[in-house]
Amino acid sequence: MTVPGSINTEAFLTYVTQVLAPQLWKGAIVVMDNLKVHHAERVRVAIESVGALIQVFAPLLSRFIFSGLTQLAQCDRYFIVFMYY
Repeated sequence: MTVPGSINTEAFLTYVTQVLAPQLWKGAIVVMDNLKVHHAERVRVAIESVGALIQVFAPLLSRFIFSGLTQLAQCDRYFIVFMYY
């Protein structure tokens, strides 16, 4: 899904409900940083309604672990990573 310009809550919620949530499973972990749109209540409900879990990392910590999680995400379907820089 491509969004021209910057992301907002409505666009991110559309992605979560139409693209991400149908691919999640009970116990899946969605890792996000502290971008404001990631913290919207409707986003949390959409992800948790399919039994997935949300892990939010602090901004500095997310920069350190980003490369390791993306490598894991490419090898295994346990993590879905959303980062914003």
